[in-house]
Amino acid sequence: MSRGLLGAKSNIQMRQNRREALKDADVVVLAGTVCDFRLGYGKVLSRKSKVISINRDYSQLTKNKGVFWNPTALIQADVGITLQKLQSALAQRGWKKAPENWVGSLRKSEEEKENSNAKKMDEKTADGNLNPLSVLKKLDEVLPEDAILVADGGDFVGSAAYIVRSRGPLQWLDPGAFGTLGVGGGFALGAKVVFPDRPLFYYGI
Repeated sequence: MSRGLLGAKSNIQMRQNRREALKDADVVVLAGTVCDFRLGYGKVLSRKSKVISINRDYSQLTKNKGVFWNPTALIQADVGITLQKLQSALAQRGWKKAPENWVGSLRKSEEEKENSNAKKMDEKTADGNLNPLSVLKKLDEVLPEDAILVADGGDFVGSAAYIVRSRGPLQWLDPGAFGTLGVGGGFALGAKVVFPDRPLFYYGI
């Protein structure tokens, strides 16, 4: 849900090694994120980490709590407002940003995965057909900044999520947690109704 929140190429918004990062984090803030299958029902969270969960819905706030994960703090509130207040409180304490060595280690891991993906994009397919990763790379290179991206399909969406960068917040629509294939058509129509003058790209199976 945070795709594009900090732009297409923010140095601190990473997408390749979430699981590894969570293993080493001192503090994890689940800002609206639910401990469902996408987070291994909480199993990917380290027991050494302090986990703060923020959500408006109490059932989502505490999903699978006590089974695979235990929160340090539960905050039933609006995520955006809570993060703004947290930022203000940190600023009052003189906190500037995350430690450079921590961000640097995450950035290094991110770049290694990006380089690995780049090699796969350049591979020739055995049957001579298009390499879908190469197609996604070329799409990412030409997308305008105001583009709305609608991804539909299973494996194709999974691949696109690691290659195609959302240009801004709420500019990426995909099947989501339920993985319901075929929703892209409705998403595309709805997006064009709301933003009729913005370019929309639909891709999937």
